[in-house]
Amino acid sequence: MAVAPAGVEPETNPEVARLLREQRVELSERMSRRERLAELWVGLAFLVAAAGVLVVGDTSGFDPVAALVLLVAYVGAGRVRFEIGGGATDPTLLVLIPALFVEPPATVPLLVAAGCVLARVPDYLSGAAHPEGALAALGNSWHAIGPALVLSLAVDATDPRFADAGWYLLAFATYMAGDAVSGLTRQWAAHGVRPQLQLRMLARVYALDALLAPAGLLAALATAREPYAFLLAVPLVVALGVLSRERGKRLDNALALSETRAQVLEAELEATRARVEVLGAVSHGLQTPVAGIVAISGVLARGGPGMSGEAVAQAAGRLEGDALALRQLVRQALDYVRLVDGEPLGLRVEDVDVAAVAGELADRLAIPPVIALGPGPALARADAVRVHQLLACLLARALAVSAQPGEVRVTVQPLDTAIEVTVAEGGPALDTVALAVLLRAPQGALGAMENQGTGIDLYVAAELAGAMGGTLAAVGGADAGGAGGNRWVVRLPAARSV
Repeated sequence: MAVAPAGVEPETNPEVARLLREQRVELSERMSRRERLAELWVGLAFLVAAAGVLVVGDTSGFDPVAALVLLVAYVGAGRVRFEIGGGATDPTLLVLIPALFVEPPATVPLLVAAGCVLARVPDYLSGAAHPEGALAALGNSWHAIGPALVLSLAVDATDPRFADAGWYLLAFATYMAGDAVSGLTRQWAAHGVRPQLQLRMLARVYALDALLAPAGLLAALATAREPYAFLLAVPLVVALGVLSRERGKRLDNALALSETRAQVLEAELEATRARVEVLGAVSHGLQTPVAGIVAISGVLARGGPGMSGEAVAQAAGRLEGDALALRQLVRQALDYVRLVDGEPLGLRVEDVDVAAVAGELADRLAIPPVIALGPGPALARADAVRVHQLLACLLARALAVSAQPGEVRVTVQPLDTAIEVTVAEGGPALDTVALAVLLRAPQGALGAMENQGTGIDLYVAAELAGAMGGTLAAVGGADAGGAGGNRWVVRLPAARSV
């Protein structure tokens, strides 16, 4: 995937670092006369534009209850902030897109303005931001004007369809244009920031928005069938929140260590690329189980009593599988942040029958039965929940890279002091050194590894194994002459000598 230029990070661009420092200081201070005038004119222009949209658009069908739910969701998403240069971005697009289809589009700009104001209320009360910052909320709402106007005039917003994809793309283009023009105008008028630098930083913002837009449209399409289905995007907002918290800490460190920028440059740039790839992986990964939950919930709601018991059981099974996959993705994101922050994962050590855990996962994922070598249960001293999480991660990856579920093989073997689990997968045969990159760092691999994911799941799995006193190792299929796929070998401490 494309990576934004390093020149827009505070570690490599002194002007960006200056803007970031000034932004943090200015948030808690009164605006200067120049800033106040810039925000006032841009805000008044927004109110005029919003009033114009109300006049030309249709406001019938406005639902106050849905508007309140959307407002609360928008405020929550607005609390998640990614600082970039002299500004910040947030995942409110996940709420804005469904709002344009749930409510009359002409009413959405004012709803967005209210959300922008309320999202910063905790900062005003705590002193982290000056109440005058509420004036900037109007200017921050310009991005809603263009999409509201396009959808009000060009399409039936109550019936989202892929046939209107061209209009949706135009709406997204006006979203970016409105945000860029208002942001560039305010930064130039209030701070004299060069538009060229701002455009480079905005490219990072719109790259994130482009990742989130499909998820927002998915939520809108789901809501057209099931009211309030857009709330299923909440786990994605939570995942983005923990990642934004980590980015904020990284920026704190970057500013504190600005005098040693040259020494930390290479490591910080690599970390930035990794964060972008992790964000993309989490966003993409969450869409699949969320879509499955929405689709199956709709089937159950429409089928109702007319469905056979077998059909209901199958749908419930798929629903449970998607929910478990969603929980696994969110848990991995939270564990990753804990590891980066140096916090303990938290373990409850007991005797765990590893073969039974692997067998249960194999049955649920419809892969060949587990091969258990040796008599009796394969008991390990470990955390049962974490063992399940670790093996689920390896099996999910194996299924993703294998052409058929039948290519996945799981073997459990008791050794003298350990329980060994081997997961063999299909897919391309890689060498062990290249494959092990995914265990060492949460980043996209290079070269032949470009289709192997970001490694956040395997990185967390390796750390889990280590926390339980075991190991997770990779054995590349290429080291066996290319015959067969790759293998992942887990060793956990045995509960007793075997």
